Amino acid sequence: MGPDFDDEDLEKIDLGTPMTTDEPETYIEEETYDTQEDEEEEENSNLSKIVQIVILSAIAIILFSSVFLLIRWQRGSALNVTDNNGNPAYDVESVDYFIPFNPSAIEGYVDDGEQNIVILGDDTILHAQGENGISDLLAEATGANVTTLALGGSTIALQELSYTQEYAKDAYNLYYIISAICAGDMGNYDLQLTALSEIENNGAYYDYWDKLHNRDFVNFDKTDTLIICYGYCDYLAGRPLTAGDVYSEQPFGHENGTTGSLDDCLKLLRERFPYMQIIVSSPSYCFVADENGDMTGADVYFNSERATLGDYVLNAKNVAEANHVSFVDNYFFEDYNFANYENFLEEDGAFPNEAGRRLIVNHIMQFIYQGG
Repeated sequence: MGPDFDDEDLEKIDLGTPMTTDEPETYIEEETYDTQEDEEEEENSNLSKIVQIVILSAIAIILFSSVFLLIRWQRGSALNVTDNNGNPAYDVESVDYFIPFNPSAIEGYVDDGEQNIVILGDDTILHAQGENGISDLLAEATGANVTTLALGGSTIALQELSYTQEYAKDAYNLYYIISAICAGDMGNYDLQLTALSEIENNGAYYDYWDKLHNRDFVNFDKTDTLIICYGYCDYLAGRPLTAGDVYSEQPFGHENGTTGSLDDCLKLLRERFPYMQIIVSSPSYCFVADENGDMTGADVYFNSERATLGDYVLNAKNVAEANHVSFVDNYFFEDYNFANYENFLEEDGAFPNEAGRRLIVNHIMQFIYQGG
């Protein structure tokens, strides 16, 4: 029998009031809200990542395109030659100029029993180094000690007539190099050393100076033959052929022109080193990048001075002849020109390949005094 309840007890029970619980329905709704918020945050995060990837990709494409265009501007496009890129019928009559040289005929000459050859050059020589390079091939052909000093971008002519820190690289152009070599009994390379601090990215210049002033590396007093191989960079840089006034004491102009600078260099060398054979060797046929980056034959492309490479070659020959110095013409070359460049030029068309270098060395060999 169950407990007894009276009416008063029954009135205390309010059946309309729900019992207190954890209300699981409300908890489920809050969980659902948080999940939606997380999903929105994840979507925003993914969208942000996509935007970042798109921006980075665009930057990468711009950088790649810039680098590609810069390289193409500097080196030109792949060599695609048509009749418009060169002149198959251009004059290939040699302008070689040979001066017989015998140091033993000069009073005071002493034979030390060694043959030492030094080559001074620009990019055409710098590029042709290493195994089967110009130096190696010439040493092999002559049995001589061959030393090469080549600096990329260097020219015969000066940028400015008077040296300034603004154009510190002038100290390494041919006129100041020859002036330094011919200064005093031992040479004076102070200008080249001072200029180093004014030249950005001067590693190649420092290496050049370090070799130039080191008599254990090159001793010009013991040099039998000096070969000057310049002109290519003068043509590319648009250096004037003749600069300043021309008069009796300065028949080829001033040192900020290629003819005036070369003339002064040869005069300094002949006076300082009477027992040294001096040979001027011209650049060979090549292609260069025009304003559009297309590779064009140096025989038909006019630089900013409205001159072809052949003009620089002919003017150098005139200077050599006036100074009674041998001139090796590697440009108006019957065996090496636009008609058969594929046999002698590297794929980029700018520099001679091994076959071309051998042809040039064999040509220079005909001019070198080898004693006897």
